[in-house]
Amino acid sequence: MEIEIDTLINEVEKRPAIWDMTTHEYSNRTIKRRSWEELVLVFGGPEDSEEKKKNLGLELQKRWKGIRDAYVKEVKKMKQVKSGSGAVKSSYLYYKRLQFLQPTIKKNSTERNFETANVGGDENLESSTENSIEEDSSRVSNEEGTFKSPLQQRKKIKLHPADEHFANII
Repeated sequence: MEIEIDTLINEVEKRPAIWDMTTHEYSNRTIKRRSWEELVLVFGGPEDSEEKKKNLGLELQKRWKGIRDAYVKEVKKMKQVKSGSGAVKSSYLYYKRLQFLQPTIKKNSTERNFETANVGGDENLESSTENSIEEDSSRVSNEEGTFKSPLQQRKKIKLHPADEHFANII
């Protein structure tokens, strides 16, 4: 069976449980599954077997994921256009049709877990990291060839003085 993409986009747009991550329906598996079952009924026939309906449902989900991913990729490409380079039209066939997805696309930003400090050279780095704490290591073989558990064998690592301060607090 051939799935018409325009019809798929129209039917998915009517069911925010499938695409709108900001609604409570999106998080509800039952509502989302029911929405996909409705799509199977739209694209399939009532006389279709359960196996055929299941395969059609999987095919619809696969097609929708491909369409949505292509749209997101195109949006990212459009954002990378340099300022002053003129207006650039999207080459993706369904770009305008999928504009309803725009509010759900957000840029994932990352944050650092720590600040980096400039110590001032390699010799200062070595002298400032002579302090150390013990850290559990995985099973390590000793000279006799027997294994020691992490509690029996410990590995020392060197820390920056600021980190040593926090380690001593703990």
